[in-house]
Amino acid sequence: MVNKIPHVLESSFDPVTGMLIVKTHKGMVTAKDITKELKECSMRCEEIPPPHEMARMEHEAAKTKKPAKHDHHAMMEAELKRHFIVAAIFTIPVLILSPSIQGWAGYSLPPFVGWNVLLLVASSVVILYGGFVFYKGSVKALKMHTLDMNVLVSIALLAGYLYSVGATFFFVAQDFYWEISTLAAFILFGHWMEMKAERSAAGALKELVKLIPPTANLIKNGEVTEVPTADLKVGDIILVKPSEKIPTDGVVLEGETSVNEAMVTGESKPVQKAKGSKVIGGTINAEGAIRVQVTKTGEETAVAQIIKLVQQAMTSKPQVQRLADKAAFYLTLIAIFVGGGTFIFWFGIGAGTDVAVESADVVLIRNDPQDVARLIRLSKKTMQKMNQNLVWATGYNVVAIPIAAGLLVPFGIVLAPEFAAITMSASSISVTVNALLLKRANL
Repeated sequence: MVNKIPHVLESSFDPVTGMLIVKTHKGMVTAKDITKELKECSMRCEEIPPPHEMARMEHEAAKTKKPAKHDHHAMMEAELKRHFIVAAIFTIPVLILSPSIQGWAGYSLPPFVGWNVLLLVASSVVILYGGFVFYKGSVKALKMHTLDMNVLVSIALLAGYLYSVGATFFFVAQDFYWEISTLAAFILFGHWMEMKAERSAAGALKELVKLIPPTANLIKNGEVTEVPTADLKVGDIILVKPSEKIPTDGVVLEGETSVNEAMVTGESKPVQKAKGSKVIGGTINAEGAIRVQVTKTGEETAVAQIIKLVQQAMTSKPQVQRLADKAAFYLTLIAIFVGGGTFIFWFGIGAGTDVAVESADVVLIRNDPQDVARLIRLSKKTMQKMNQNLVWATGYNVVAIPIAAGLLVPFGIVLAPEFAAITMSASSISVTVNALLLKRANL
C-alpha cells in the first residue's frame, strides 16, 4: 500500500516493533505525507522523533527508570517478557491436566467433573493473553496487505484453541490444549530472546542519543537562561561551563578550553579550542568556560547524522531477510489454502457419506462386489434365527407363564412355576446358541 504512494521507492515493515521504513526520492515526499496517507486508511502511526527529542525522552526515561517512548525495542521486550511469563506459568497446569500427558506419564488425577473447565481456563489465558502480541501483529500486517509469521502463528493458535473448545463442549474428539499452549510459550520465548538481542544491538544508538544534553545555557540580552536544546536556533549564543556537554554544533566566540571528542571522533586526547574553533555537539568541555555560536541544529548536527546512519543500518533488511519475509508470506498462504481445502474436503466427504448411508439399501465397507451376495445369505440366516428366538419367546410369554399363573386350573390343567422358569432359561439358552451358530454359518 505504501509503495503505491508517488515517489516511494520501497518500504519494509516490522510488525513486531511496529516500525515502517520507507525509501523515497529525495525531497519529493516527506514523512508527514506518508503518515497522512496511513491515517486516512485508519492506521495509527507517528513519525520517529528527531535526535534532540529522542535525547529528551531518554533523559526523562532515565529519571523514571522506564523505557523511553521512542525505544520500541525496549517496550516490545518488556511486553514479550510479560506475556511469556504469564504463558509459561499457566502452561504448567495445562500440562498437568491434559489427559494425553497423564497417559504418557502414567498418572491420573482423582475424579472431578471440573477438570475440563480448569483445563479450558488455563489454556485460555495462554492463548488469548499470551498470544495477543501475535494477534496484534497480524492485524498490523493485514492492514499493510501482507502475510507474515504473526498471521501464521495466530491461525495455528486460534484454530487449535477453537477446535479444542468444540471438543470440550460440542463433540467427542481429542483436544489440543497442551500442544497449542506449549507452542505459544515457546514462540513467545523465542521472540523475547530475539527482541532482547536486538535491544542489545540498539544500545549504541541509545548511547549516541544520550550524548545530546537535554538543556542549554542560552545567552540573551546579557542574561543566561536555561532552555531545551531542541529550542536552539542557528545564530544563538550559548554558554558552556567546564565539565558540561556542548549542546549542538557551533563555533567558539570567546574563551579557550580543551574538549573531549572521543565519543564522536574517537580521538583519545582532548582537543584544544580557542576563538574561531569549531565544536561538535555531544562532546565534553573539559576545562574553561566558552561562549559558542550555534551553526547547526536538529538533524543537521554531526551527532544527528551519526544517529541517522545507525538507524538506517539497524532498520535496513539484508537480502537474506527479505527472502525470509517472502518465504513467510507464501508459507502462510500455503498453510491457509491447504488447511481450508482439507477441512472442505473432509466435510464434503463426511456429509456425502452420511447421505449415502441414509439413502442406500446396502453399504459396502470393502471394494468387493461379492460381499453383496454374502450379505443376502447372512440376512436370510439372521431372519431364521430371529424366527426361532421369536418361537421361544412366544411360548414363554403366551403359554408357559399364564399356565403357571393358574389360568387353566378350572380345566384341571396345572403347571408348576419351576417349569415356567425352565422354559424361560431355555429361551435364553436358545438365543445364545443361535447367535453362536450364526457366527459359524457358511456364507
